[in-house]
Amino acid sequence: MWAGEYDARQEKPVGRERLASLRLLFFAGKLVEGNQIAGRELVGTPHSFGTHLPIGDLKIDFDYADREAKAEDYRRELDLKNAVVTVSYKKGDIKYKREYFSSHPQNAVVMEFTADKKQSVSFEMTMKIITPASVHVEGNQLVFDGQALFPKLGTGGVKFQGRVAVKAENGTMEYTGETVKVKNADRVMIIADVRTNYKNEVFRDLCEKTVEKAESMDFAQLKKDHVADYAPLFARVSLVLADNSRKNIPVDRRWQALRNGQKDAGLQALFLQYGRYLTIASSREDSPLPIALQAFFNDNLACNMCWTSDYHLDINTEQNYWLTNVGNLAECNAPLFTYLADLAHYGARTVQTVYGCKGWTAHTVANIWGFTAPSEGMGWGLFPLAGSWMATHLWTQYEYTQDKSYLSQTAYPLFRVSAGLYDGRPEYRLYGDRSQRVSREFVPLSGSGVWRLDDDDVRPCAGLRDPVGLCASGGHLGSGS
Repeated sequence: MWAGEYDARQEKPVGRERLASLRLLFFAGKLVEGNQIAGRELVGTPHSFGTHLPIGDLKIDFDYADREAKAEDYRRELDLKNAVVTVSYKKGDIKYKREYFSSHPQNAVVMEFTADKKQSVSFEMTMKIITPASVHVEGNQLVFDGQALFPKLGTGGVKFQGRVAVKAENGTMEYTGETVKVKNADRVMIIADVRTNYKNEVFRDLCEKTVEKAESMDFAQLKKDHVADYAPLFARVSLVLADNSRKNIPVDRRWQALRNGQKDAGLQALFLQYGRYLTIASSREDSPLPIALQAFFNDNLACNMCWTSDYHLDINTEQNYWLTNVGNLAECNAPLFTYLADLAHYGARTVQTVYGCKGWTAHTVANIWGFTAPSEGMGWGLFPLAGSWMATHLWTQYEYTQDKSYLSQTAYPLFRVSAGLYDGRPEYRLYGDRSQRVSREFVPLSGSGVWRLDDDDVRPCAGLRDPVGLCASGGHLGSGS
């Protein structure tokens, strides 16, 4: 969940004339003086940037008939073909099984706990939220309401509600304060959903209705609908590299063997498919936001040090989406393009205020609140080409899909305005030299070292009923030049 809020004071007004005088210092070889001025003026002033925060932990403490017995035959697996996680083990003389999946059709996380002996599923469930929130029991649901606040990085944050419903077959259930207890059930299904008020003022009603609908269905039907939605997307690509004889060895052991020098081409193919699974799981056509930095970037530790969990546009966000078209998942780009439209809206003000230019841009870091200004540190945050690099994804989408409607309605308006940064008139051109391009992670991808996104690339498409025909024959967006 996102802390922070829109910041109208994120940029320092520099403007065209001041930028021109700063360039002259660099051209005159006065690099120290130029860098000192740029370090003071070509930086952002974030007041409420915020950060992406984990929701918290749903803690499930299991109880067993034979508490002293050790767990045996433990197996944990992710079925990439069906996007279902299964955990199984034996404790005493009872075999236990848990299944988990995140259902796109139902917009909910679904879990089921079973055992091969009746009345053997018992546990205590609590919710540990890391942001200010209230937790209470409502019927058979654990409900938490709050706001994702992180004062270290400014004011504001999304409001949220989460619901975790518990359905037990036989057995007993107890609700005390912030705890749900299940004793001696045959099987238990758990439905979880969390909603925020990001572009959604009816989030509480939506959360309640989502859980209520999913709860009315049995686990088998929920799983069937989930697989029917996910599996066709995943099945579009298969990859076999040489020998795959090690496929039944646990993945952690295969990685260790690979680090020790043993070849395992099958593991590389598996990892490609794992990336496709993550893309499908994280970025669907109706997702409100694109894939962001996760894992150790969103562990509630990094944001307490010198990082934020955000959108890094100098390579991280691009890398998250390099796989989509290669992996035959073009529709998974949709949230990225919606986000680009938001960046373009706010970035038009930034490029005018900071550089006195036309077009739009963003820089090294961005959030969901319209932060498109340079970052606080010039050495890593002054990257005015971030918006243009992101815009190359728009052209790649067309190269793979040949979707003319998409090109004219979604892509063309965004990269046409973006090309304003490279207008041929010196008084408007932002990128005429390298005096204000800084990004240690930006490595050009073409043979000559430049990505083309200039006015010549899109001018043939302007003002035409069928812009695609000329774009396809005369445009070079995203091509090496």
